[in-house]
Amino acid sequence: MKPFDIVNVPLTENTFTVAEGRSSGLTRHQLLHPRFHRPFHGLRSLSAGDGLFERCRHFSRAMRPNEGFSHQTAAILWGIPLPVGYRAQEHPLHVRSVATGRERRGAGVIGHRTGDASVFLVTLDRFRTIDPISVWLTLSGSLPLYDLVAAADYLIQCPEFVDARDPRPYCSIEQLTERVRGFRGHGKRRATEALALARVGSDSPMESLLRLRITEFGLPEPELNQVVFTAAGHRIGRVDLIYRRWRVIVEYDGDQHRTDKAQYEKDIYRAEALAEASWNLLRVRSNHILANFAPTAARLRRVLESGGWTPSSVRRKVR
Repeated sequence: MKPFDIVNVPLTENTFTVAEGRSSGLTRHQLLHPRFHRPFHGLRSLSAGDGLFERCRHFSRAMRPNEGFSHQTAAILWGIPLPVGYRAQEHPLHVRSVATGRERRGAGVIGHRTGDASVFLVTLDRFRTIDPISVWLTLSGSLPLYDLVAAADYLIQCPEFVDARDPRPYCSIEQLTERVRGFRGHGKRRATEALALARVGSDSPMESLLRLRITEFGLPEPELNQVVFTAAGHRIGRVDLIYRRWRVIVEYDGDQHRTDKAQYEKDIYRAEALAEASWNLLRVRSNHILANFAPTAARLRRVLESGGWTPSSVRRKVR
């Protein structure tokens, strides 16, 4: 195909519809030039890129007013945690039509439609999505229970340090409860179960999973992300999971605790301070949570018993 000078084409956007290209002076023949990438039907782009954010940026150029990203696509845009190992680049974009109109069809897109009046569209940065509670409800039909709980924990969490550009929480537990009560879609039962297990205070999905594994093994539920002080009233730090009554603290030991030197030094200081204040500290790695949790549960049980806890014979059944 004969080359042409794209620099002189009066396009205002890096990604544009075929109709916009024609209005800018491009011929049908030129729009088929290999210089233009074709991310979706009816779209052309001057840049490649198959990452989720890049694909969402491309598709937004052709999005109808009543459409927004949904399901796993919207979850990633909102920062909602998904199961470990989920690879967004391997999945199509999820797009939901709200109120009226047909569901979107085409390569690289999974279309959905809803007449639920409680679902509404919001603009998140440069992208239009369905509201965060509706995103969570769309996940209830596919996510395992514990991952759905971790996603709910994320939505209702109030971070210790507030970012004015990212107002949190995205919803309250009361708002989530109201929406689940009126939900009639696929995943209603799992959403109800997840809601009962959701807690305000979890700072990461691994902390949520750790809490759930602990109670799954019949151990008492800890408090979440509480600040610990010395007897003299000096702050030691904020800890992940805590049993005040039995002087036990459980910390999720993520990779940053090993690879970040400053964090590593801080952890050493805090561990020493906790020991001096008569706290028993138990560190847990991700492989302990995701794989065989029984040895970790046994360790925690022994530490709790040494602090005076009496084991319960009741073990919660998890589906």
